[in-house]
This record gives sequence, structure tokens and C-alpha cells, in this order.
Amino acid sequence: MSPPRRKCHFNAELQAEYPFLKQKSNVSPHIVFCQVCRSDVDISNSGRSNIKQHLSKKKHILAANANLKSRKLETFLKSDSSSSEDMLIAAKEGTFAYHTIKHLQSFRSLDCTSKLIVNMFEPKFAAARTKTEAIVKNVLAQEAQSQLEIDLRKANFVSITIDSSNHREIKVVPLMVRYFDGEKGIQVKLLQLRDLPGETSEQLKDYVVSALNHHNLLQKCIGMSADNTNTNFGGMRRKGVNNLFSKLNASRGKPVIGIGCVPHIFNNCLQNATDVLPIDVEVIAVKIFKHFYIFTVRVEKLKQFCDFVDVEYKKNVVVFKN
Repeated sequence: MSPPRRKCHFNAELQAEYPFLKQKSNVSPHIVFCQVCRSDVDISNSGRSNIKQHLSKKKHILAANANLKSRKLETFLKSDSSSSEDMLIAAKEGTFAYHTIKHLQSFRSLDCTSKLIVNMFEPKFAAARTKTEAIVKNVLAQEAQSQLEIDLRKANFVSITIDSSNHREIKVVPLMVRYFDGEKGIQVKLLQLRDLPGETSEQLKDYVVSALNHHNLLQKCIGMSADNTNTNFGGMRRKGVNNLFSKLNASRGKPVIGIGCVPHIFNNCLQNATDVLPIDVEVIAVKIFKHFYIFTVRVEKLKQFCDFVDVEYKKNVVVFKN
């Protein structure tokens, strides 16, 4: 009686030649699994010949052709490690997001702008409206807040400016903070921006005190600037108690300097200063406007002069028309 025939094994040589075949040790050492057509292959009889027979089957050929025409899911997913090219693209998208908020551009235009950048400059650029908004909120805003926190911890005294603006039915109340930085000088930054259900003195007081306490600035605050309204200051004499200025003093326990509305103060200073000048500034401004109003040659000479002295040319403001 002849001895039993030796069965073929899936060795390292076959593994290197057919990398898509994996040995199924838990079933049988002679059975391999084809990752292309997802089926088992028995190589116990003739080894490599069995594999070649499997490769010629219709099922395997169709599966191989399908794999060539499609991509794996991993190609659509981000890897854990970022290449230098990925970091460069991220830096470009972050710069684009910063440019958008720096020039107060709307997020709505980014869907179109992003496509233009892809077609003209960078095929992998993908900072459209949603992604740019996420970069601004989750990266740039967080970094700006962190830098502001560092600066405010160093500042000894600060002043605040508050105002309100209606956006349809929403009342938005920005709170600005002014402080001195030893390296950059006087800085004005946005401390907080919220929408309030109303604009009473009590609501404004709670909003301001909460923001100052959150940033540990209540005792550092020595000045307040706002519109000269009864809600903010209680009139010109500022002797009322039902206003933001009085309630902020009470919450702080120390008097706060009431600055008032800075643009109004600046405008009043200019008006009073021009009234005591020996010349009529308004008449001179009107004459300058009329000199350049409809004369193209004069305007071109003015533009050339501005270029010569390195000053930006700006169109003369219309005062009135006769």
C-alpha cells in the first residue's frame, strides 16, 4: 500500500507572489482566503497550480476588474499623521479664513471663491463656507481669546465700551475692552458679544458684570464709554440710580469714570475748535470740492501728486450740490 500523498502548504514564497491570499490557519493549513473575490481556495493538491486555476475563474476575474475601477474607503479618509503637504494646505486655508474675517467678508461668498481657487491655484483647497466658518470659530477665535486672556492678566487697569445694534428681531450687544500693552501700546479688543432680550439698565448691568467677572476685570475696570442715553448714564448730570453707570459703580464698590460717547466728544471738540479759527473751514472745503468736482484733468493731476508724496488718493466727499 502506497503512503498517503503529501499535501501542499502555503509557504512564504507563495505569499510574496500572491499578496492578496491569506492563510486561514483556524480552518486548515491548506486553505487560503482570496481577498479579491472573498472566497476560499484549496491548494492541498497542487499548490501553485490550484492558485492559477482560481485566478482563471470568472468570479475572480470579475472581482479583480471591479477592484481596478473602484477605490478603497481608506483613500477617502484622513490618516492619523499629516504630511508636509497637508500642513501647507491647512495653513493656506487658515490664512484664507483670517483674510475673510479681517476684511469683514460674508461666509456666503466662500462657496464660489473656494471653487475658483481650486480651479486656478490649488486643487486640494477645500475651505468653502462651512469649513471656513469652522476654522474661524474653532481655531482663530479660540487663539484670539487665548491671547486676549494673556494680555488682560498683565494689564493693571482697563476701560469698557458698550453699545447695542438691532439685527432684525435680535438685539446684539458688543462689549469692548481697552487696555495698555507695554509692547503694542493702547489696544481695543472685543471682550464679549451676545444678544439680549432687552436693553434695560438691569439687563445691561448683569451682562457687563458677568463678562467682567468671567475675565477677572471687575476691579480693574476704571472707565465706561457708551451712548449718552438715560439707560446708560441717567442724563447729563448722571445723578440717577436706575442706569448702567450707577449700577456698575455699586457692583464694583468703587467709582468708575464715565467717559460718555467718544465719537460725540471728538466731534464736539472739532466743531468748537473750528469755530475759533480765523478762517471758515467749511467754505474752504466746499471750494476744494468744487475745484475738482467735474474736472478730470485736475483730478488726474491730484492723483499724480498723491503718488509723488506716497499718499493714498481718496475721492472728495460731496457736501452739497447747487
